[in-house]
Amino acid sequence: MWSNTSPLRTPLLNRDGGLSAPWQSWFSRQDLLHSITMAKVAAKTASYKAASESVILVDATAGNLTVSLPPAASVPNRVYCVKKIDGEVGTVTVDADASETIDGATTKVLSAQYAAVTIVSDGTAWHILGTV
Repeated sequence: MWSNTSPLRTPLLNRDGGLSAPWQSWFSRQDLLHSITMAKVAAKTASYKAASESVILVDATAGNLTVSLPPAASVPNRVYCVKKIDGEVGTVTVDADASETIDGATTKVLSAQYAAVTIVSDGTAWHILGTV
């Protein structure tokens, strides 16, 4: 797995399976493996408040929808992947709680079919790990 934000493409996982900087201070290898191996999937057709699932598949056929994130402080190290699965014109907006941000913006909009964003909480804000 590679960081999309670094021009040097910093590896997130080293050869021993451990996390490499800068991510190791945000969450442990165990947190990452738990998020991957214990993934809960939720399929939604209406606006939704993210909870204990780690993958949220959203069908916005009926119109624009919002996936609201919990406060980052209440879910440190939590990883969410939100994916728009329909091919219609409706958008999926991932909305950070109150004045919190996702890489500096209060929302992230998914408009194309199969567009996705994976984000992690560092306990104070949300950070994008990858997009499709």
